[in-house]
Amino acid sequence: MGEYDRQIALAVRMIAQKGQLVQWKKPGAATGTLANPISGTPEFIDTRILFLPNKRDGLASFLSVIQDTEVPTGGIKGLMATVPFEPLLVDTVIRGTEELVLDGKNGIEALAPNGEIILYFLRFTR
Repeated sequence: MGEYDRQIALAVRMIAQKGQLVQWKKPGAATGTLANPISGTPEFIDTRILFLPNKRDGLASFLSVIQDTEVPTGGIKGLMATVPFEPLLVDTVIRGTEELVLDGKNGIEALAPNGEIILYFLRFTR
């Protein structure tokens, strides 16, 4: 029994209740040669993501208009409970008919006290 089982169960339950069912798409392993690579068959995994309203306010909104700052702007944000696979930045998410691409810089951040993952913060670009 893990130290954060209660928190993990709460995150799973809340995201299951309020989250949207999506397909997590993991690209297939490439085969062939360097000169002639062949894409593998992608794997689709059903999961739930709680998509968050896209709001910017306060200091983050102000800083986003200042040149050379690194405050993330726009995009779609979501929360995903622990999953039986490792989410990677090369993966995509199918939400309805839209394919969402994870932000290459900070698309996946895990809330993991003592290394035990409770949930993931996701950031997508379109």
